[in-house]
Amino acid sequence: MKIKFFPIAVFMLLIMNKSQAQIDYNNVPEVTQKIFINDANIQKNPSTNLGIGDILIEDGLIKQVGVQLTPPIDAKIIEADSAYAYAAFIDAMSHIGIPKSDEKRKRPDVKFKGFPPNKVAGITPQLKASSFIEHDDASIKSLRESGFAIAHVVPRGKMLPGQGSVISLSGSSSQDMIIKDNYSMFLQFTGASGVYPNTIIGVMAKWKDLYYKAHYHNKNLQSYKINSSGIKRPKEDKVLNALIPVTEKSMPVFMKTNKAKDIFRAIALQESTGYPLVLGDVKQIGGAENKLKEKNLTVLLSVGLPKAEKEEKKDSTITDESKKALMKRKKESYTAYLSQAAQLEKAGIPFAFSFLSSKPKDLKTNIQKLIKHGLSTEASLAALTTNPAKILGIDKIAGTIDKGKLANIILTDNPYFEKKSRIKYVFVEGQMTEIKEVKKKKKGGAGGKGKENLFGKWSYNVDVFGTQQTGNLTISEDGDDLKIEFIADSNPDEISEGRDITYED
Repeated sequence: MKIKFFPIAVFMLLIMNKSQAQIDYNNVPEVTQKIFINDANIQKNPSTNLGIGDILIEDGLIKQVGVQLTPPIDAKIIEADSAYAYAAFIDAMSHIGIPKSDEKRKRPDVKFKGFPPNKVAGITPQLKASSFIEHDDASIKSLRESGFAIAHVVPRGKMLPGQGSVISLSGSSSQDMIIKDNYSMFLQFTGASGVYPNTIIGVMAKWKDLYYKAHYHNKNLQSYKINSSGIKRPKEDKVLNALIPVTEKSMPVFMKTNKAKDIFRAIALQESTGYPLVLGDVKQIGGAENKLKEKNLTVLLSVGLPKAEKEEKKDSTITDESKKALMKRKKESYTAYLSQAAQLEKAGIPFAFSFLSSKPKDLKTNIQKLIKHGLSTEASLAALTTNPAKILGIDKIAGTIDKGKLANIILTDNPYFEKKSRIKYVFVEGQMTEIKEVKKKKKGGAGGKGKENLFGKWSYNVDVFGTQQTGNLTISEDGDDLKIEFIADSNPDEISEGRDITYED
């Protein structure tokens, strides 16, 4: 009898040893899947405050929200002590989680520059953001610790980088994070280097060409499915196939439109076709408010703000009238920029925030500036929660603190938009992150002067594929980072910004 059962016993021991060897001790689940937040000041949505109440989280969802709830005996209790509870924020568009390429830009080796391969031309609509997202990228952690639980991520690139994905900022892999894959098409007025399309007009013409080719390509595919007899088989085209959902109006186009001119151009492209359009990373609305309202379009404002111009000292050596006029225009532009969000609120135009050219750490400081220039705190909170949830089509599962929705919640020690408020906890689908208070380092110290020596105004002369480009640039401090503003001699009225600048001493 003993001999007969020995192989079974050995087999069971092997199974047990194997299962123990496969445990990931860096990702051990909590003993309880229930969390009870006790005595929080609950802001259910931008317009509704519940007062002091409790929230029960179970299996990543909000199980109950109410006053004087009884915690389950197996729940982990978080004593909020009247801390403020908000729905966690939603990033409406960014490159979060997608590292920048380390490849250096090279002159394209193309025989016919007017007809380059799609990849060289920056036309890759078949690519998916989810294929490039790294779940452990530092930018995801930074965004989460800034109060965000969900992000709409679009690929990096030129004119047509690819399709955006809506992701949760939790998960042990990139696939675990996906809420909506292949959700959007990302388009921008960024031409290719040295090949067609390398101008805004070229990009517009190319987009129209691609759109109508995809439209007729789809018609041919459908006709072939119905009756293939006597009809030439349509060729497989991954670029046109990727654009078919846009032509069918089932995939929205998120278009980067920094300036008012870009807004009008984007609207002109969309008017004749009618695909769903969202204007992203908007920095200057100009006089486009009426057009936006007429077309019922949604706007994603850039969180990044230009730096306020300092008053010139009395002994300033600047005497050139054109430079003084430019300084005046920059000041007027700065004030107008800060008032744009309030103008959109007043006009009843829905908007959210995007982070293509800004950092999460700038969020609260910059929104406080917008509030000082007329934006209400209710509209500010809506732009971070309910508005992006509706824009991304996830308002049934996110954006408010309601029973049945994802347990995406932040707790702050004071009302969030107050200057001294601090995020204490972030819950993403019930997974809790405690945010430790970090004391700011004092300025100065070894190596500090090397960075400061860069500050000021400089001239530049660069060769871009055989074309000389000249102008002036200003380097200044942007928190712990550097900020560079460019004014090209070829276009002195336009100011371009460089961000994510690193400095090595």
